[in-house]
Amino acid sequence: MRFRLWDLRSLFPQNPFPQYLDRDNSDWQLTQALIRAIRDESESHGARFLLVLLPQREYLNGMYDPVIYQSLEQFAQRADIDYINLMPLMRSHRWGDVFYPEDGHFKPLGARIAAELIYRKLQNTDDR
Repeated sequence: MRFRLWDLRSLFPQNPFPQYLDRDNSDWQLTQALIRAIRDESESHGARFLLVLLPQREYLNGMYDPVIYQSLEQFAQRADIDYINLMPLMRSHRWGDVFYPEDGHFKPLGARIAAELIYRKLQNTDDR
């Protein structure tokens, strides 16, 4: 069996954003402040804010450690921000079924899956 570098690198996932592990990191603090500001601005205009975590190919195929998504989820929970992490759902489908191979944009199936999940989340939070 012939391996490509891509296959071998996925055996040892990289963390391209180590700052998300350090709560005191200024880049991570800025990211959190920006998300809060966008939420506050949205809500000040009467809109509901929903943080949607959309995984990239490198996270789905195991090349990158998904710690960034875990950090964002923990932040959203602490900040009482509604969120959806699409990582688990997207991992349950083959990449080529939901994403275009050239650039990682959704194919129609991927867009439908994401839209249905977002719709369900919004319907459930309306009941609060």
